[in-house]
Order: sequence, then C-alpha cells, then structure tokens
Amino acid sequence: MILGADSYGLLIESDIIKGLEYEFIAQGTIFGWIVLCPTSAFTTSANFSHQVLMDYDLHDLLTKFWIQEEIPSTTTNQLSPEEAECEVHFTSTHTRDSSGRYIVRLPLKSSASQFGDSRSTAQHCLRRILRRLSTDKAYHILYSSFFSEYEELQHMLRVPLSAPEPSPVYYLTHHGVLRDDSITTKLRVVFNGSSQTNTGSSLNDILHTDAKLQLDML
Repeated sequence: MILGADSYGLLIESDIIKGLEYEFIAQGTIFGWIVLCPTSAFTTSANFSHQVLMDYDLHDLLTKFWIQEEIPSTTTNQLSPEEAECEVHFTSTHTRDSSGRYIVRLPLKSSASQFGDSRSTAQHCLRRILRRLSTDKAYHILYSSFFSEYEELQHMLRVPLSAPEPSPVYYLTHHGVLRDDSITTKLRVVFNGSSQTNTGSSLNDILHTDAKLQLDML
C-alpha cells in the first residue's frame, strides 16, 4: 500500500511505545501497530544518505487505476429502439413474488396471431419421448423428477383436458439431453422455441433476442 504523507495524520492513533532514542518505536494506527527505528539501530559504522524523489510514472499509473475504478456520475442512453422497447416492457410487466423472484411476460416483437398449428408437432415429439421413457427406466425417473420440480416451482401449471384451447396458442416442445458422466445434472431438459408451426413461424421468431442490457459499470 502506498500512502501520501498527508494521510499519515488520519491513520495514526494515540497509542505509542517509545524506548531510548536508538531503539524501536511502536505506533498504533487504524491498521494495527507499525514499528519504526533509526538506521543506526542496525549499524553504526556505515554512512547513510537519504533523498526524496517523486516517481511520476508510478503516480500516473495509480491515477489511472483510480479513474478506472470510479463509477461514472452520468450514463449515456445508447439503447437501440428494440432495446428501449424491451426496457419499457420489463418495467411495465414485471412483478416479484414472495420469494423475491422476478416474473416478467415474454417480450414479443410481433403478434402471436401469426402462429399456425403447433399441436401436431408437439404430439409427435411427445410420442417419441414416451417411447424412450417406456424403455429407459433411469431416463424416466430423471425426466419425471425434473417436471415434478418444475411444477412445484410454479414454472408451469396443469391445464385441464376439458379446458378450451386458447387462441393463439403455441405448444412448446421439449426433449432431454442425458449425460451419464455429469457429476451434477445428468439430465438437461431443452425447450425448443424454434419448433415451427405449419405457417413456418416459431416462438423464437416473434421474441426479442439480444445480449444483456445492463449498463457497463466501467
């Protein structure tokens, strides 16, 4: 740590232990004890010459460091029209539940009315998954466990079979990626928002997608 002499008076405390003039001195500071002594405490035969120099390179380097660490007092809004729309969407639709979790509606950039039929594709995908679940017990257990937890966390809700189908509607297909060598999560369930309806459109086609919008602190 490099400190200027102008800071010394702010650091020292009243505690001090002194000996004879050629002995060590212990001075209490806000960081703890520091020990000072004259050079003659180590030798009496050598001659010493001291001078103070200003290391301008080091000073400039430290100045640049502190400038980089400062938080800017003003921020410049450089969001594109689509990014600004996402900001407004989040502000107007987000809520927080009792656990502090954020809930926000999907940021659509165009109307969902362009969706066609996605049910037949989802049914075909589901039949393929059910065939594997019937032959692979370990896969079945992991897949069922995932969706049980998904429902408990209220990431999804069951829809009664007697309920009328809403319009527009998009059936989100999914499949599992099993990695037996994984130490933590052996099964990763992937939701396929790129699955196309019979009109050629998908959920991902009408969603805003981009990088994060958080401001750069530096």
